[in-house]
Amino acid sequence: MVNKKPKYSYHTTALEVLNNVSLSGKTILITGTTTGIGRETARALALKGAHVVMANRNVALSEELRNEIFKEINRNATIEEKLNKLIPSPSNNIGMVDAWKLYNISKLCNVLFAFKLHRLEHENGINMFVLHPGVITDTALTRNSQTFSKIFKFVSKPFVKTLEQGAATTVYCAASPHTQNESGRYYTNCADYEKDLDKALARDEYLQDLLWSKSLEFINQFERSIQI
Repeated sequence: MVNKKPKYSYHTTALEVLNNVSLSGKTILITGTTTGIGRETARALALKGAHVVMANRNVALSEELRNEIFKEINRNATIEEKLNKLIPSPSNNIGMVDAWKLYNISKLCNVLFAFKLHRLEHENGINMFVLHPGVITDTALTRNSQTFSKIFKFVSKPFVKTLEQGAATTVYCAASPHTQNESGRYYTNCADYEKDLDKALARDEYLQDLLWSKSLEFINQFERSIQI
C-alpha cells in the first residue's frame, strides 16, 4: 500500500524525495552523470541503495564521481560500460540566437520522443516521463559561452535551484512509489504539470511518428557508414 503522497515544492531536494525509499536491488542506467543534474541524480540514487550504471564519454570523471559516492556509502563499485564513440555536431560557430533556437527545438524533440515511447512501450510495463528540472545555472549548458554564463547566473540568481533541488523531479519520476502506475505525463517540482504543456506540439502524434522515423533513418545511415 502506498502512503499518502508527501507535499513537495520548488525547493525539495532529490534525497528528500527518496526519504524512506529503499532502492536496494534496483538497477538504474543514467547518461551524462559527470556534471550537473545527472551527477546529483546518480549520487542520490546510489546513496539509497540502487545499482547505478553511469553511461558517459568521460571515464575519468565517472571514476571520480564513483569514488566520491563510495566514500559516502563505503562499498566498492565498478563502471559497467562506457560509450566508445561520439559524433558531436559542430556548434562552436553558431550564433547565440540560433543556438538558443536549436536548443529549444532539441527539447521539443525530447518531449516528442518520450511520448512516442510511451505509446509504444507503456503497455509492456515501461513508464515514460517528461520533466522540467527547474532553472539551474551550475551545469555544463553554458560551457561554450562564458560571458553569457556569467550574465545568466547574475540575472537568474533569485530564481535558480541547487543541483540537489534540480535532481528532485528526475528522482521522483524514476523512484517514487507515487509514479509507478503513471506514464506519459509532464512533471515539474515533483508534481504533474500537464496543464503547462503545449499540447498542440507535444501531443501531436504525427510529429512524434515523424521524429521517430527520421531518427531510425539517421541511425541506419550511420550504421551503414561505419560498416567495414
